[in-house]
Formats: sequence, structure tokens, C-alpha cells
Amino acid sequence: MKHETNDLLRSALKKVNTTIRSIGRGTQFDWKRMRSDWSPAQNLAALKRLIQRGQFEFVNDVNSKTHPDGVISKLGDTAVAQYLLVQKGASAPSTNVAVFTSGNPFGVTLYGGLSTTEYNPVRLLQGGVGSVIMTSDASAAVAVGDILVGVSGGTVKTNTAATTEILIVGVAIESCGNGATGNDKEFEVMPTWNNKSV
Repeated sequence: MKHETNDLLRSALKKVNTTIRSIGRGTQFDWKRMRSDWSPAQNLAALKRLIQRGQFEFVNDVNSKTHPDGVISKLGDTAVAQYLLVQKGASAPSTNVAVFTSGNPFGVTLYGGLSTTEYNPVRLLQGGVGSVIMTSDASAAVAVGDILVGVSGGTVKTNTAATTEILIVGVAIESCGNGATGNDKEFEVMPTWNNKSV
């Protein structure tokens, strides 16, 4: 019975998300992260706390839902522009992300970027289906098929390191010009997350 009722709550949240999208609001409820080890009353209470105080609790249990669409909801340590690589946040690593500087980026912001006060979508570099938009650092042209690596500031560039291990974040499926500015720096990429040893 608990499972069936949680399914009803999940279905209701899906309908709420549809309404939110139809009126042009960006923030949606991440119904996939409801805790299946909780009763519907506990899940509803956690949802109320999220709405009233921003406390995000549908996480950190072995029965939490996964993200088969490759999109997760995160806050930014600071506001983050759209189409930039992100890594774990410094202030609250379980809920926040920061613009990629070094180490391991795991996602890219989507249209509209990230806020510090509302959860927004981040596309994972691995596991999702379809392409994503990334931003060139504009230091050199990007050609279709180029292997892309992350650059501090969340942008990407074509890999030019021939003799070192690199972390691949994507493969370009659209070209981008040298010195591009504004929206021209944004181009389509097949996201990936893979180490390449040369």
C-alpha cells in the first residue's frame, strides 16, 4: 500500500511539474528523488519543508531514485551561466555545484544557468541520452569530431595535449570559430566522461 500511495504522490508531482512548465516557471519538483523507504506522509512532510524552507531531503538513502535522463537538480555556490561545466560545490557539496576550475567536472548547466536560491537542472556528462550545448573558451577553432577538454571557468577547448593523460568531457558535433563571442561560442557536443591515456 505504501508503494502504491507513493506512486500516487509521484504522479501528482508530475502533474504539478507540467503546470509549472506551462506557466513558464523554471523550478520544478524532482519527484524521482522521493524516498521509497518513507511513507507518503513522510515524503509529503519533506516536500513541504522543501517548499517552505528550501531544505532538500529526497537524497542520501539507498532507495533514492536514479536519474535515467541524465539530469539532476542543483544549487550554485554562486550564480552560474548557462552551458558551463560544473564540479562539486565548496559550500555544500551534496546540494551545490561550482563552475569548473580543475579536477573532475561532472555536468554542464542547461539553458538559463544556475541560481543560488532555486534548484536548476544540470546535465550529467555521462548517462544521459542526446547532445548538450557547451561553451568554447574561444582560444582556437573547434571542428566536428574534436575531442574536448575542460578549461578553468567552465568552458571547453579542443584537446591539444598529445603526450599526457586527459579527461575528455565531450566530442564536438558542431564547429565553433576561433575567437567566437557571445552565443557564437555555444556549440553542440556529444557529452562524455572518459580518461584518455596517450
